[in-house]
Parts: sequence; structure tokens; C-alpha cells
Amino acid sequence: MTTASKVINDRLLILDNFIEKTANSTEPSDLHHRGEALRAKELFSQLQLAIEEHTNLNNGATDPEIMLELTDKIKELAGSTMIPLVERNKQIIDNYKKNIESFSQKKIELEEFINLHSSGPFPANYESAKAELDIVDKTMIDYDKAKKDTIEYLFEYEKALEEITKLVMGTSVSEIIENTIQEANPHTEVPIREETSQANQEVTEEDSQDNQSLEGNGVKVYD
Repeated sequence: MTTASKVINDRLLILDNFIEKTANSTEPSDLHHRGEALRAKELFSQLQLAIEEHTNLNNGATDPEIMLELTDKIKELAGSTMIPLVERNKQIIDNYKKNIESFSQKKIELEEFINLHSSGPFPANYESAKAELDIVDKTMIDYDKAKKDTIEYLFEYEKALEEITKLVMGTSVSEIIENTIQEANPHTEVPIREETSQANQEVTEEDSQDNQSLEGNGVKVYD
């Protein structure tokens, strides 16, 4: 549960920072999002405690009914926290891809226009087109970096969800998928793709990422 514990702690830290940052704000949007952040923090805190209790009880003789109740609680809490976190970041990555594609097309159009008139005479909007191309280039670089960062976050979130799933179900998500496919096609060997982390390092999320991270918890704070 190493990754799951790290992700939950990171979520709580991000939520705490946002709550603290908006503590004295009277802006209606800040008040709304702060309320959402407080609710998300409560859910992640409950999930953290439930996992710790499940782990402790699982190491000793425990009433099966108590373990069943605790398992159901973890499943419910994961459905309100980790699953939305994974799904929201998948959406964010998809949005980045669409934006990059859109800017890429715009870049082609600008470059064609600039090349066409590079020998003169220069139309009135020639310099503005060059300035816009520079902005498009920089924006694409920023979007590409944000996409790569989010992909790293998503890998970590999916790994955390995998750990939680295995804790409460005794099997991982990939194993469930493999078993389901094999039951449908008993004579077919199903290769399971193994994910590899790009970097096993602490990711420090800047303030600009706070809102994105909150959205993954179901807290709608931008877009």
C-alpha cells in the first residue's frame, strides 16, 4: 500500500493548502470550492483511516462480519475519491491532447502564411502573425509539459487504486480483467500490459496544479 498511502497523503496536503489559501477569501467561487475541498478532505481522511484499520485487523484474528463491513466502506470511499481522481486526470490528458492538436493546426496555418509573404511585400498583419506564432509555440510547449506531468500523476493514481482494489478484493484490477477475458475465451492467452513508471520521484505540484488536483477529487475549480 506504499503508493496508495503516498497518493492519499498528497491529496490531503493539496486540499489543506487550498483550504488554507482561501481561508480569508470572501469570493463566492472560493467559498464554494473551499466547501468542496473540505468535503473531499473528509472523504480522503476516512479512506486513509479505513485502510489503516483494515490492514491492522487483517494481521490478526478478526470477526469476518467486521472485515466485510470495513471492506465495503473502503470500496465506497474509493468510489468517491480514487476513481474520480483517475477518471478526471484521464479527461485532463485528453483535453491537453486536443488543445495541442488544435494549436498544431494553427501553427501550420501561420507558418504557411509567413513563408508565403517572407519575401515581401509584407501584408499589414505579417508581424502580428509572427508574434502569434511565437505565442502558439510557447503554449504548445507548456501544454506538452503539463500533459507529460499529468500522465505521471495518472500512473501513480492508477497504481494506488490497484493496491486498494487488491487489498479489499484479494486481487488486482488487471487480474480481474484478465480473468474476465479468459472466462469468455478460455483457450486464449491474454497478455497483460505491464506499466512502467517514468520516474519514481516526489512530484511537487505548483499552485497552478492545485485546482487541477482538486478537480480530480470531484472539486470543480476551473475550465
